Amino acid sequence: MRGQLCKTDCNEAAPLVLRTQQSARNESRPFINNNRNQERSGLNARLKLAGTGILLCMALGLTIFCAVQTVQAFQRFQQAHKLAVTGDVSTIRSWMTVPFIAHFYHVPESYLEESLHISAGESVRHMPLHSLADRVKRPLNSLIREIQHAILVYRKQHPGHIYTSHHAKGPSPALAERKRP
Repeated sequence: MRGQLCKTDCNEAAPLVLRTQQSARNESRPFINNNRNQERSGLNARLKLAGTGILLCMALGLTIFCAVQTVQAFQRFQQAHKLAVTGDVSTIRSWMTVPFIAHFYHVPESYLEESLHISAGESVRHMPLHSLADRVKRPLNSLIREIQHAILVYRKQHPGHIYTSHHAKGPSPALAERKRP
């Protein structure tokens, strides 16, 4: 029986010794693991801070870039608006139609059609200049230059004609005459 007891006691004692050794190792590891975790969390915190700083700098740079572009676009718009209000023919664009140009620059539509050598048709009337240039087989820039030249010639031939835009500030001369007693 003694041999049997030893065998059973030894078998039961061996797992106890192993468990004690493992628990002793595990108790010393949390200290090592804590140091590693602290190093990792410190590194992670630094990486997060650096990443946040980089993203913040990029956002600030993009904001400044967009602000500069917005200011420049506004300045270009103001300049183009001033030119258009004064009746400057350099503001004619490819999206404009012949009736729009005639109205805006105070030139008879028939005069523009004659100077461009195009027939007055309802389909041509609503065509933007880029489509009209394709239809009459002329370069767009050439067509725009011809319109600009025609407007300037009309203004020379009719010097008393008012050719400031209807967008100009102040009452129109016709309204001012009506109000006089």
